[in-house]
Amino acid sequence: LIRCAQNSETIKEIGVCQGATLAGMLLTNPKKITGMDIAPHYFDPYKKHFEKYATEHNIDFSYQVQDSTNPASVSEVDMLHIDSLHSPKHLIKELKLHAPKCKKYIVFHDTANFSTSKGLLKTIAEYITEVEQSWKIIDHYIHRVGYTVIERVSRVKSHRE
Repeated sequence: LIRCAQNSETIKEIGVCQGATLAGMLLTNPKKITGMDIAPHYFDPYKKHFEKYATEHNIDFSYQVQDSTNPASVSEVDMLHIDSLHSPKHLIKELKLHAPKCKKYIVFHDTANFSTSKGLLKTIAEYITEVEQSWKIIDHYIHRVGYTVIERVSRVKSHRE
């Protein structure tokens, strides 16, 4: 997460909750960072700290109360972190909307099998092989709830193209 954030000027996190991962990315001092969640009551007690740090470090920080499957939530970014509703149907909707506007990395939280989910790796693999073939998996961690990182790549044309 931090490695990708350090190589990104613009970052968006979908599913902020209390803001722990958003804070980590904010500390890499990107030019712009946006947090998005549909349940602001978790983040509201901490928002002032984010705003203060962003102001002191000349970072364009915003927090949006928004449904991530609403087309109005889409913007161009270098890095996207997805930690929202951990459902394959919801994730594929988010990917179809947001991934085409993401220039470098998408980091997913909760991608391994755990007690309340079968994980999301199959959904990610489906997206990068069947929908938008310009991504590759560069990291996949299976312990605890897991995470997966994909990176945008230039698609290599097949000999038939």
